[in-house]
Amino acid sequence: MSGFDKINSGWTGVKNPRNHLNPTRRATNTSVAPFTYSRRYLDWNRNTFQYHAIGKQDDGEFDLHSGQRVTADITNYRTQQRLGELYGCIPDNYCKTCVPFDAPTNIFTFLSGALTSVVNPNRSGIPRMLYGNTGSVRFDMFKGPFTYDDNFIVAPYRNVFLYIPEVPYSLAQGLLAA
Repeated sequence: MSGFDKINSGWTGVKNPRNHLNPTRRATNTSVAPFTYSRRYLDWNRNTFQYHAIGKQDDGEFDLHSGQRVTADITNYRTQQRLGELYGCIPDNYCKTCVPFDAPTNIFTFLSGALTSVVNPNRSGIPRMLYGNTGSVRFDMFKGPFTYDDNFIVAPYRNVFLYIPEVPYSLAQGLLAA
């Protein structure tokens, strides 16, 4: 945010810092306020942190002993918990909100197709309906390896299938409307 000065806010520091992109966007198209805004999302990873750490672009300067120790601890715990264990491979990117709900690459469309394989062998000849809560899925799935850790990222809850036997179809059919 820029546009502060001694008159409008009491600010007496540098108005537009050097070596930084200074914002130019007004709050609205008709705003007459002196303030301008900018927003930038930073990825939560080492490359982003290193890029923005002034004077620490060299790996040797950026890596502190305490950080290396924490990294080793995290790596050790991840190994102990088998978080990198491969569960399978995701054939495409599947997202919650970047495509319409019924699109082939919407995660709920993908999961509804996978849920049709949930069958109690003793009841395989009995028609069934599956209902799920979209709140159980918290993140997208990305094409490629899917690990034990990814399982917690996408759906962090204990997901179990429950069934109610012998529900009349006329009642089951009206569940969503009710």
